[in-house]
Amino acid sequence: MSARISPGRIVITRRGRRKGELTPRDFVEIAIAEAESSQARAAASTEHRMHLAAYAARPDIEALVHAHPLGLSAYAVRGEVPDVNALDEARAFVRAIGLVAYAPSGSEALAAAVAAALPGRDVLILRDHGALSVGASVEEALAKLEIAEHLAMTLLLARR
Repeated sequence: MSARISPGRIVITRRGRRKGELTPRDFVEIAIAEAESSQARAAASTEHRMHLAAYAARPDIEALVHAHPLGLSAYAVRGEVPDVNALDEARAFVRAIGLVAYAPSGSEALAAAVAAALPGRDVLILRDHGALSVGASVEEALAKLEIAEHLAMTLLLARR
C-alpha cells in the first residue's frame, strides 16, 4: 500500500510487513524519481517499482493498494477480467478493469506494464499475480479493490 504525500514523494509499506498489523514505523518515504540504489528503495516493498511507475503515469493518483484477493487472483490466473456490467456497484464505482500481461513480481517490466495499462482504469488485474487499485485516498483505492473482489467472487460463484 502507498500514498502520495507531495507531488514527488510517497510513503509505501516496508518490505515484508503484514498488512493487517501496520504501524507508522512500517512505512518508508520515497521519491517518485528515487535513485535505484537508494536505501529507501532497499527498505520499501518489493513492488515499489510498480507503485512508483503508477504515480509517475497518473499524477491524479493519491493512493495505491496492491493485494492478492482470492476472486481477482482467480481471474489473474485465468487471464480474464470480470465484467463490471454484471453488478450496479461495480459499474458505478469501478467502471473498467484492465488486464496486465504477466511480468515477474517487482520487475521493471511489471512496472512499465502497469503504467501503460492505468490510463482510463483504476483497477488492474496482474496476470498470474493479483490486483491493484488506485484512488484519491487509501480508503477509495481499497473500496474499489473490495468492490472488484466482490464482483469477481459473485461471477465465479454464479458460473458454478
